[in-house]
Amino acid sequence: MKFRAILLLMGVLGMAGSLQPAAAQEAKPTVIRIGSGSSGLGPPQTNNTMGILQDLGLLEQEFKADNIKIEWSFYKGAGPAQNEAFASNALDFGFQGDMSAIIAKASGIGVEIVSASGVRGNNYIAVRSDSTIASFKDLKGKKIATMVGGPTYLFLARILDANGLTLQDVQVLNITGDDAISALISGQVDVVMGKNVLDVSHLSIQNAVKIFYDTKNDPDVWKNISLLTAREDFVKQYPQITERIVKQWVKAAQWGSDEANRSKMFEFWARGGIPVTSLEKEYDGRTGKSISTPLLDGFVHEKIQQDLELCKKVGIVRSTFDVNQWVDDSFQEQALKELGLENFWTSYTGVQNQVK
Repeated sequence: MKFRAILLLMGVLGMAGSLQPAAAQEAKPTVIRIGSGSSGLGPPQTNNTMGILQDLGLLEQEFKADNIKIEWSFYKGAGPAQNEAFASNALDFGFQGDMSAIIAKASGIGVEIVSASGVRGNNYIAVRSDSTIASFKDLKGKKIATMVGGPTYLFLARILDANGLTLQDVQVLNITGDDAISALISGQVDVVMGKNVLDVSHLSIQNAVKIFYDTKNDPDVWKNISLLTAREDFVKQYPQITERIVKQWVKAAQWGSDEANRSKMFEFWARGGIPVTSLEKEYDGRTGKSISTPLLDGFVHEKIQQDLELCKKVGIVRSTFDVNQWVDDSFQEQALKELGLENFWTSYTGVQNQVK
């Protein structure tokens, strides 16, 4: 709520305008650097709200008159690679899973959460068609390809923990995208962990692999959330610019929530190498609003909290922190108010899907 406090202070100072000269206008950056993961299956392209933001060119339009350049970077290393960029001040905004954001925060990297997307994304476990793996306990001793530090790594940790195993009971290989697929088919690994349709589920139409498990019918805490993260120093230096960015993010989420745009949205996302048919299968039964909701509601807060506690339990991070203080929903709340979208998306109080 830091931003709200700033606005209140500005309001108070404004009342005394007759006594003080007008405040100088906020400085503007020459470039805004946006980062996202890449599926590794095709050209640079991301999905969810970030993909819509990218393909509609909303940020480019918003900042054209300011002569501010929008610089896009797509990381095959996804969240962990974005953390490196944040740490070296080479990135201003990122689109990453909550686990990599948690690792960044716990490691002292100055990032904060300003919005969300891709909430309740599915996880998948793929094996070769001739695999004898029949239960989670059969994962013991197996070679598992996953993105270390990414959402599928957290999913793996959760599965193992729930079945009396640890990350030390398996052989984790940091392999993703096409490399993971090739390693699975060639027998270099026994299992590939995938999120949403990006890494695994599109392979179910092929004969080489099969989906051993997915989280479609699991509790939401077993699923993924993706977040719009921001470099703290950027937010402090350019709060008005940050507000405009988040407003365009919310506009993109509204566009993705419109069922009339569903086919076009999948066409955008398919540019990254994922067949439209696979996207349609992945999101079958889900409304546009449920796919694109940007809300940092009680569900998102509690999901991050539970994931943070699991990360601490299994040794991924050494310390915890106050999630509610870390998540800054002030920019989003302002955008929702200005756009008249306060009640557009369903808000939940926690992971049990209780509506406010």
